Amino acid sequence: MVKLPYLTRWKPLEVFKDRSFRGLWGSDSLIALAEQIEFVALAWFVLVETDSPFLLGLFGALRWFGTLLSPFYGAVVDRLDRQRLLLLLRLFLIGLSICVLTLAVSDSLEVWHVFIVITLSGLGKSFNSVTRDAVMADIVSGDRLLNAVAVNGIGHSAASMAGPLIGGVLVEQTSLSWVYATLLVIFILAAVFTLPVRVPVIAASRQPLSVLKNVAEAAAYVRRDELLLAIMLLAFLVNFAAFPLTYGLLPVFAKDVLDTDAFGLAVLLWVSSTGAFLGSITVASLSGLQRPGRFTLIGMFGWYALTVLFSASSWFSISLALLFLAGLFQSFSQVTSHMLLLKVTPGSLRGRVMGMRSMAIYGLPLGLLMTGAIADLWSAPIALAIDASIGLVLSLLIILKLRSLWRYRTAATG
Repeated sequence: MVKLPYLTRWKPLEVFKDRSFRGLWGSDSLIALAEQIEFVALAWFVLVETDSPFLLGLFGALRWFGTLLSPFYGAVVDRLDRQRLLLLLRLFLIGLSICVLTLAVSDSLEVWHVFIVITLSGLGKSFNSVTRDAVMADIVSGDRLLNAVAVNGIGHSAASMAGPLIGGVLVEQTSLSWVYATLLVIFILAAVFTLPVRVPVIAASRQPLSVLKNVAEAAAYVRRDELLLAIMLLAFLVNFAAFPLTYGLLPVFAKDVLDTDAFGLAVLLWVSSTGAFLGSITVASLSGLQRPGRFTLIGMFGWYALTVLFSASSWFSISLALLFLAGLFQSFSQVTSHMLLLKVTPGSLRGRVMGMRSMAIYGLPLGLLMTGAIADLWSAPIALAIDASIGLVLSLLIILKLRSLWRYRTAATG
């Protein structure tokens, strides 16, 4: 009988047997849903109040500002009780929502308030992302970690599908006050879901080094480990060269290339998220994956190739199919690389290393600036084709230099 090493077990929901994981997953999925609703509501508020693309761009950049501090978050996560941090971060988001709700109800909310809110919200959610990743690896055993990361991706993809639609309906049919009343309820539920999470005591390591020295220690560890270094570099590159489509250029393609309206744009976004959602489900089913590094690379190169094809398409139906497949390959790449990072990093360094991984997201605003400049100079299809081509070439060079990711093999499990 021929054995298929990638399909040794099909138990995508097995990880839900763990009560702590169920609580963590539910809480984090709710926060991801709230983030999408908040982004739609506040971005629309800024656009209506200012009619300024520059200020809207500044709003988007401030949303990612917190990732610059992620390595320092990681040092804190490695020094303090991670279980308490989870709850405190949710209480912070509850407090922030109460402040905005008060301003909205009193009709006192202004654009400069929104800039402060999105900055603080981004700081809190970046901190939460680092804490969540460290806790996930603490509470889920090694042979189920791929399944856990993929199931977590399912929750985030579902939030990406539902959040913008919910936010749009709330903004259109109600007011910002009702949006933040809804967000407040969601954040309270997220805090409640955190209560049953139990993190092993060993995870809350208290180290005598300063925060700066802790971050430097983690950076040195990543530089010495070829596998981790390759994952970090590739993570920065996909944010720089692949994500600018869905986070920046897609509205331009919808309007100027595919000749569709706002609903058509919504369909494009939904199809991309649906592909990512199904990709996460697929990877969650592959709990016997023995060559996750190869799966990461195949997914990443497929994602870039489909992006190049999308840049050349002017047919709406073909573009939909390409976006769906790109979302699928995106999940294959991102979920498996995320799992690898958690799996091979020692528990005492996990918070700081995941903080450095989150910092790679800052490749996105850099990529958006470059892509926008090229699109203004030539066109959006040319800008996207250049982006994806840069990603393909530089990724290939990284893999030729750092081959551990391709060679990595997990231990066989029964």
